[in-house]
Amino acid sequence: MSLMDIQTCPFNTYEGFLSFLNQLDVSVMKLGTERVEKVLAALGHPQDKIKTIHIVGTNGKGSVSAMLSAIFTAAGYKTGLFTSPHLIHIEERIQFQNKPLSQKDFLHAAQAVYPAMVKALPDSAQWLTYFEYLNVMAFYFFEAQHVDIAIIEAGLGGRLDSTNVLAKPEAIVVTPISFDHMDRLGHTLPLIAQEKAGVFKPKVPIFTNQNDAEVCQTLTSVATTKNAPIKFISQNRLVSQGLKLDKKQGVRCIFDTLTQKTYVLNLMGHYQLENLALVLDAIENLQPTLPVSEEALTLGLKTVHWPGRFQYIPETQWVIDGSHNPAGFKSLLETLQQDFPNTKIQWGITLLANRDPAMITPLLQYSQTASIDFLSPNEAGRFHAADVFQPFTAHIPFTVPITYGLSPLAFLQRPIDEETLKIVTGSLYTAGAVLKSVSGF
Repeated sequence: MSLMDIQTCPFNTYEGFLSFLNQLDVSVMKLGTERVEKVLAALGHPQDKIKTIHIVGTNGKGSVSAMLSAIFTAAGYKTGLFTSPHLIHIEERIQFQNKPLSQKDFLHAAQAVYPAMVKALPDSAQWLTYFEYLNVMAFYFFEAQHVDIAIIEAGLGGRLDSTNVLAKPEAIVVTPISFDHMDRLGHTLPLIAQEKAGVFKPKVPIFTNQNDAEVCQTLTSVATTKNAPIKFISQNRLVSQGLKLDKKQGVRCIFDTLTQKTYVLNLMGHYQLENLALVLDAIENLQPTLPVSEEALTLGLKTVHWPGRFQYIPETQWVIDGSHNPAGFKSLLETLQQDFPNTKIQWGITLLANRDPAMITPLLQYSQTASIDFLSPNEAGRFHAADVFQPFTAHIPFTVPITYGLSPLAFLQRPIDEETLKIVTGSLYTAGAVLKSVSGF
């Protein structure tokens, strides 16, 4: 990038770029890859010059991506990670060596993309969206750093997602598919699976773990059409040996029935067993091209960091959890039933305004519920107003205190006894806002 290119950018500071990026509007979606491909072509097709693993699915994409990034970094590879959304700092979306980019590197990548976008898309109405711009920045940065492997998490869907510009990734990992974003992906699981499978490529191996027969059939059909090998991972490979808790953190001990090895995973949710089974199988099958030692695998799992996903903070007895769809809430409840069966729960619930408030009903009916607070984050219009949930409380089969309108931090700061957990759930955005306000996270 020449000095002239930098001078033509409408931003020359990190803060200036964030202002520009927010003008692109995070909520705008322009489905399809044609515009992204034109900008990448103007940058010299960086996505084609690096090895990648493409992650798609509904729940678990971020956790799988984080585990793979931690493992490959521990194995000594120069590793890139592109993921979304961010919890606290936007640089979390583009990571190198398992760490978010510095503001300096983030700005440099942003300045490299701008002139390529203007050249490739002269009509500003066709410019990249918020997500697409960051996606292209990631490809540019990873190629500039000559990464050995980049983990690329799809945003929404797959077929029309801007990450679907990878001609031949090393592998495609499909995490469990469930109902989410039905307005864009379809109102049945086969339709949603069809969209996710739109990333399949000829002869690129696919690893997945699905429970639904129709989803399995759809993925198999698309893989066969694409001449791509697909492997369904056993749900029963891994067995939890319970949690280890101290005053600072909690980890999960997991036994691998296939290799007879025990791993310590720095992610607590019981559902992480499914995610880890996918990761282990992908790592094993990629050994010929991306060998990973047992020591690196063990270290990566022990050190992986993925906040806001059943993040337990023992000294305060808080759980910060970004679950935001029915399958996510189901996994949250399963973790509580498995690992905290006799613990009372104080719920602090928020939900984005574009989500069906009825989905929180299973939380309200959980037998160990001690109280329910419908929270009001400080973002009017983005979240459901707290009183929207009032009709759903009529079906609670027991009597508990219910409040409306408390802020997430006020909820967390109320006194709690040692037999109870406080759980903030319903939105990754709220999870991030809470963690940003808590010293040390």
